[in-house]
Amino acid sequence: MKRTAVIIVIAGVLAGAAATAQSPAISFHKDVEPILQKNCQTCHRPGQVAPMSFMTYENVRPGQRTTYSNGSR
Repeated sequence: MKRTAVIIVIAGVLAGAAATAQSPAISFHKDVEPILQKNCQTCHRPGQVAPMSFMTYENVRPGQRTTYSNGSR
């Protein structure tokens, strides 16, 4: 459940940045990655218990689509 919430937060941050022209640009490395490092990457890394890695943007992005397709939006 926590994983789904984190993915939804990340998706919201990225979508909100794209939708709001007046807000400063949000980047994965500057704004999102520190949150993942603090709260998620202990388990969400290769060889650990979580099913997917949150180590790079390329790893996180496909999980967003999976969460949405499961109806967890």
